[in-house]
Amino acid sequence: PPPPPPPPPPPPPVFNDTATTEIYTLRNTLSLHDALPISLLEPEIAILDETDSGLDIDALRIVAAGIREVRNDRPAMGIVMITHYQRLLDEVQPDVVHIMVDGRIVESGGLELAEKLERDGYEALRAQTRA
Repeated sequence: PPPPPPPPPPPPPVFNDTATTEIYTLRNTLSLHDALPISLLEPEIAILDETDSGLDIDALRIVAAGIREVRNDRPAMGIVMITHYQRLLDEVQPDVVHIMVDGRIVESGGLELAEKLERDGYEALRAQTRA
């Protein structure tokens, strides 16, 4: 007999008002049109995971404009932006910057912290945390 068919894929996540914390994750690209689902779903936290990956400067500015629009429309909503590059931070102007090394937050501060990291690199930060 033939092998049984594979199980169906899991259903997409359901966001509802009864959840204690709703998290809406966006990967790789975010456009102004993507800001609409965030507004409609009204999550408490939006996680933007490397939304600047592979974007040219014009696309990055569109993404940043979308993030700023959501921040203005929903000031109480938390936004966690994960990025390896300062360009997005320059455009969005985050409230707080956290630097992770080896999976741990090793320093927190303002935008000047990201500028220091861009200037000095991770190795200088690693050396500082070992001292």
